[in-house]
Amino acid sequence: MEKKKQPVVTMGTSSILVIFIILCLVTFAMLSLASSKASLTYAEKIAGRTSDYYTACNQGEELLAEIQTALTEIPAEAPAQYYQDAYKALQHIEGVRAELPEPSQAPVISYQIPVNEDFILDCRLEVTFPRQLQDPLCRIISWKEVSVKDWKPDDSLNLLDPDGV
Repeated sequence: MEKKKQPVVTMGTSSILVIFIILCLVTFAMLSLASSKASLTYAEKIAGRTSDYYTACNQGEELLAEIQTALTEIPAEAPAQYYQDAYKALQHIEGVRAELPEPSQAPVISYQIPVNEDFILDCRLEVTFPRQLQDPLCRIISWKEVSVKDWKPDDSLNLLDPDGV
């Protein structure tokens, strides 16, 4: 009688399959960990940048309140005289630059608040003549974040070598 031989491979196949599945799970876990670490770093960077921006906005609002306080002390009799008096009053506020295009035109106020080493908050206002008591004293022309660094394009990647073609 002949003995039937058992295949040797059947017992090792399930072990190899289990090892392969464990390796796949460990690989996916490492990829998830790396992705979540990158997301956390990016979220912290964005949170810091947003916090810096709103801190600068708060400083800008405080300066705007100081400007409006100075403008409320000026008597509003005639627009031309009001604009000249406003221009003189704004010269005494630190960090504020006032420009008077013509004596009969409204002064333009500008100031800049640093956000971080790369950006500033650039604010421009125009003084308005209050015809009634509840009228605004100035109008915001622009309130924007501006980069202070020069943009340099990254052209270091040479995709096509003209000498090699």
